[in-house]
Amino acid sequence: MTDQPTLIGILQASLAPVTVITGAGLLLGAMTNRYGRTSDRIRSLMQEYRVRHHDSRSANAIVSEITILYRRARLIRTEIVSVAVSIFCVSITIFCLFLNLVYGNQLDYLARLFFLLSLCSLIFAMLFFISDIVASL
Repeated sequence: MTDQPTLIGILQASLAPVTVITGAGLLLGAMTNRYGRTSDRIRSLMQEYRVRHHDSRSANAIVSEITILYRRARLIRTEIVSVAVSIFCVSITIFCLFLNLVYGNQLDYLARLFFLLSLCSLIFAMLFFISDIVASL
């Protein structure tokens, strides 16, 4: 019977961090799709450039568009890494909560720190996401 309250405590303590993982996972999926489309567009423009490189006007327009897309791809890559770091930090938070509840270690401060890092990383990712949206227009 003593294991049941511990398991319930672990599940209750993990609920908020797991919710963050779910939301971050959805963001990660959207960002990955945007990255894939941007990469595909760069590849198609590179093929078009190979065909039209003799026409300097077309070639310059293509190079200009590729430059913009590379800038966006770097923004999206930074977003993806930031969200992945956020998920990692939440996972460490859950692990610390587990150790704290099962073994009685005093890891509350560490769990709080990693949860804070997770939220900061998520905010950082959202700032880059907004920058990407603005750049796409």
